Amino acid sequence: MLCFTAEEAWCARFGDEASVHLELFSTPPDAWRDDVLAAKWETIRAIRRRITVPLEEARKANVIGSSLQAAVELPLSAEHANLLDEAEWCEIAIVSSVRTVSDTAEPLAKVTPAPGDKCARCWKVLLEVGTHATHPTLCLRCADAVESGLVCRTA
Repeated sequence: MLCFTAEEAWCARFGDEASVHLELFSTPPDAWRDDVLAAKWETIRAIRRRITVPLEEARKANVIGSSLQAAVELPLSAEHANLLDEAEWCEIAIVSSVRTVSDTAEPLAKVTPAPGDKCARCWKVLLEVGTHATHPTLCLRCADAVESGLVCRTA
């Protein structure tokens, strides 16, 4: 689908004489290279694999259905403790909650079903779903986003 959309957008801007699929990518400037940032994300991806392996095992054992139904306990060494906060680990691992614990051995993460209800908007399973009076099917973050959108449209 995306390849067709890209082609339509290209033709709308530049005409039908060329195709986006025949264009070469530009070379990014050397100044954009950040080896420290690349190393940080290589570490984050390695730690994420310590989450995804037990997620797949939990899915195969029918403990969870999707990764967003999971709560994760992630052991991290002091060296890795400040790479990301727990909310950022949730986004990287695509899970509902992450609790980091100190552990120098850094074994695989522990996966359990997330407590609470599924948010109708983000699909995370959270205890706070159902606590917002106006939006009882949403988590507080999604309720805030919906409320912000309503304010923008009515202003």
